[in-house]
Amino acid sequence: MGREIEERRRVRVELPVTPEQVLLVLLAVAAGFFAVSLVLGLRQQPTGFEDSTLLRYLSLDRDHSLPTWFSASVLLGAAVLALAASTGAGSRRRLWWVLSAFLLVMSADEVVQAHQQLGNRIHDAYDTHGLLYFAFGLPGAVIVVAAVVAFAPPSAGSSPPPGASSWPAPPSTSSVLS
Repeated sequence: MGREIEERRRVRVELPVTPEQVLLVLLAVAAGFFAVSLVLGLRQQPTGFEDSTLLRYLSLDRDHSLPTWFSASVLLGAAVLALAASTGAGSRRRLWWVLSAFLLVMSADEVVQAHQQLGNRIHDAYDTHGLLYFAFGLPGAVIVVAAVVAFAPPSAGSSPPPGASSWPAPPSTSSVLS
C-alpha cells in the first residue's frame, strides 16, 4: 500500500532533447551575448554612447541586464537538476543537496549582486589593485576545488568502499522528481 502511494507521487520527466543539445543551445546563447556585448563595447569607445538602451540591456558589464538574468536562470536550472539528481544518488545524495543549495545561492547572488557589494567593501577597506583586485574570489576557488574533489568519480583502478559490491552508478539523465 505504501509503495503504491509513493509510486503515484513520482513524476517522470523526460525531455525530447539530449543534454548535448541543451549544452549547445546554452553555449550559443552565451556566445551571442558575448558577441553583442563586445560589438557594443567597441562601438561605445569612439562614439561615447554609454547610455544607450542596447548597451544597458545587453552588456555583460551591466547589472540587471539580459546576460545577468540568463546566467541566473542557468544557475537556477542547474540547482533544480542537481536536486533531481539527488533522488538517484544513493549514498551521495547529501552532496547533490549541497550542490543544489550552492547553485541556488549563486543564482540569487547573480540577481542581487551581493558579490559586487562584498568586492567593493574589500576594495575600499584594503585598497586592492592589480592582481589583488579579484582577491575576494579566492575563497570561491577553494570551494570549487573542494566540490571537484567531492564529486570526482573514483579512478579506474580504485576499489569500492568497504562493504560495497561496486561503485554506485551516476544518476541517469532522465531523473525522477518526487
